[in-house]
Amino acid sequence: MVPGRRYTPRYLSGLVRRRWALVAVPLVIGAALATLIARRLPDVFYAQATVLIVPQQIPESYVRSTVTLPIGERLRSTAQDVKSPATLAPLMDEFKLYGNLRRTAPADALVAWMARNVRIEQVRPDTLIVGFSGYDRTAVAKVADRLVHLFIDATLRNREDLADGASRFLDAEVESTRARLAAQERRVQEFRETYAGELPTQEPANLQILQGGQAQLQGVMEALRQDRDRLAQVQQQLAGEQQAVDDAKAASAAKSEADANAALATPGTPASPAPPAAGETPEAAQPDPLRIPAGPADQRLAFARVLLVQLLKKYTPEHPDVARLQAAIVDLEKAAATGAANARPNTPAGAAIANARLAALDVELNRLELRIADKEKLEKRILDGIAIYQARVEAVPSRESEWTALTRDYQTLQQSYASLLAKKEASRLAANLERQRISEQFKIITPPVTPSQPVSPNRGGIVLVGILLGLGLGLVLPIFLELTDSTLRGETEVVAALRLPVLAMLPRILTRADRRRRQLRRVSIGIAAAVVFVTAAAWHWR
Repeated sequence: MVPGRRYTPRYLSGLVRRRWALVAVPLVIGAALATLIARRLPDVFYAQATVLIVPQQIPESYVRSTVTLPIGERLRSTAQDVKSPATLAPLMDEFKLYGNLRRTAPADALVAWMARNVRIEQVRPDTLIVGFSGYDRTAVAKVADRLVHLFIDATLRNREDLADGASRFLDAEVESTRARLAAQERRVQEFRETYAGELPTQEPANLQILQGGQAQLQGVMEALRQDRDRLAQVQQQLAGEQQAVDDAKAASAAKSEADANAALATPGTPASPAPPAAGETPEAAQPDPLRIPAGPADQRLAFARVLLVQLLKKYTPEHPDVARLQAAIVDLEKAAATGAANARPNTPAGAAIANARLAALDVELNRLELRIADKEKLEKRILDGIAIYQARVEAVPSRESEWTALTRDYQTLQQSYASLLAKKEASRLAANLERQRISEQFKIITPPVTPSQPVSPNRGGIVLVGILLGLGLGLVLPIFLELTDSTLRGETEVVAALRLPVLAMLPRILTRADRRRRQLRRVSIGIAAAVVFVTAAAWHWR
């Protein structure tokens, strides 16, 4: 580069005149090569189908789909399956694609090249495009049609696999949860059988039974106390009556001895019968419905009491015969009380009355002893039952934590099992929906057609790129040569570069050799350009 050189328009025009060949030759060569390449490139045809994604027509409230993967991800996964060698290799063989390249290129490379020519793209949420580009005009439409059907079948099959996978997973979970629930039920049953009556859920019933047992115990104890008091009274009466009978027997023996002595003293005088004691006049016999025999009131009362004891062993106190007999006993007690006031123990009538009372008291004593024995046994049974239920109530806190853990786990498993059963049924419906292919649908709204024009190559664009590249190279070379050229052209450059005055300027003298070299260079450039054009034309028309 010459210091002080000014690149004015005049200088640049002179530069173009001097080096026009460096600009023209690359331009011509680039255009020729681009034209040649554009003509040699094969035509590429493209066919595509537009598919509409129709959502599930059955409401989600009726059958909820188990395929929750977003459709974009499912379509990308299906596209990878369709572009796999297992799918494309049979298509390439069936439609005899890349016939010329099969002799030179490996099959794997051709399948990979075919996969790059397959287009599966979701252009809108409900629309996708399946297309194919190739060199055979008639084959691309057929391949695109086959690809779109393969894609739809693969998508629906993937949905079925997802639904079946969810159903199989839920089946396995239901079986596992059922086994766990059965094991937990066995543990709960074993705990119930082991600690029957000590469970927290049985505590209210135990407390209620315990309260009832205590109330029953109080009643039995009160009745037992009354019977024991009555037994003491009867024993006391029995002792008094026994003493009266003994006194009567002693008095009767003494009277008999006195009467014998008197008889011995007056043997000719017959003994007169003793006058009847007051109150001992025999009563007229009257009919008795309970068959109480006639006799003194005390004897009849004693007999009635014995009969009452026998009736109470067979009937309840509310029985009509028992009520009638009790009413008769009340009347007999009043009559006996009136007769007892006038009876004397040392008379035969008094002795009979005392014996009757003694027999009645003895019967009542035996009855009281039996009742007391029965009530004591009942009291013992009640106390034993109270002790059992008291022990159960006291054992509840020690069982409560374990029972709570068992029931909590059981309820959790039960809820989980019920939820899994519901999900399993929903999954079964969803799987049936997918198998019948009435869920998500794919409708081909624009089938692929045979293309009328190739989509590539863009020959005009290739030629334009060649021209631009040649022009760029043609501009760069002169500029590079100019920047590296140190030749001084003109007085101004000499003064600016050398800072010396110019004394004289001599024009350039061309020798014969210079003129020959210049002419040879021009001829060479022309021949090169002609060769390029001829070659391009020959390849174009071949």
